Amino acid sequence: MARSVVYVSAALVVANAAARLGGSVRRERGRRSLTDDSFIEQVKESGEADGLSGIIQFKLDKDYTHVKIGYAAAVAARVADDADCGTKATRLFREAGKHEAKHVAAGLDLWYTMDCGADDDALDLHATSLRASEKVRAFLAKGSRAHRGVAVFEPQIAHKALAVEEDAYRSLQTHYDAINLDGAWEITTGDPTVTVQVLDSGLDPDHPDLQKHLWRNEAECQGEAGVDDDNNGFIDDCHGYNHADDTGTDLLGDGSHGTHCSGTIAADNMNDGIGVAGVA
Repeated sequence: MARSVVYVSAALVVANAAARLGGSVRRERGRRSLTDDSFIEQVKESGEADGLSGIIQFKLDKDYTHVKIGYAAAVAARVADDADCGTKATRLFREAGKHEAKHVAAGLDLWYTMDCGADDDALDLHATSLRASEKVRAFLAKGSRAHRGVAVFEPQIAHKALAVEEDAYRSLQTHYDAINLDGAWEITTGDPTVTVQVLDSGLDPDHPDLQKHLWRNEAECQGEAGVDDDNNGFIDDCHGYNHADDTGTDLLGDGSHGTHCSGTIAADNMNDGIGVAGVA
């Protein structure tokens, strides 16, 4: 399926986690059980309304015996077989190298994801959404034997961008007047020791207005291509990472709004009149 839909970040999807099961159906912190009829109906309605991306995500139960003794991957493989998507389950949050202990402490290592049609070019948006809905509802209907070791099982919601920037050039940055940026610059014009992270739809690292202020992860910039040189769980993240496409070498992906936001923050203000002025 063509990637015309912008998906919500994994962190936001996780925040919508919906179920908890352990032995008998039980609730934890308000999460609904895997057999909640209202949730199953919501999945059906979302599927019919083209509201599902084709990705299914699930979280393993940390108290399930096989998970506790180190067989989480095997449990995830069994769940993927029961879900019958025809694809393997992989960790939603990759092994994080030196940060893995923090992932484990937060339970992020228990989240898995699998493709139920998102990358199937033979399926259009509607067919993809319906297939994900059908697979989720079929798994939830299988009962407690299939649910062993599963705390959460849900489809990923498809999200479209709320707005698309249509102005090719924005040289008149009148919004800076609204925040009295000139007055702020009289106090400070920025601190090179401060790093600002931008979470957006895409960044052009070759843009001439970003060359002086673009963050560099020297271990990766100077490292070996295809290798996680700094052992942080991400490969080739010299200037950041494209989480949507799982790559550190193509930060632009399918969007460019991150270039606009990055320019607002840190465009070069002293480069012979090129482009725009950055706040910092």
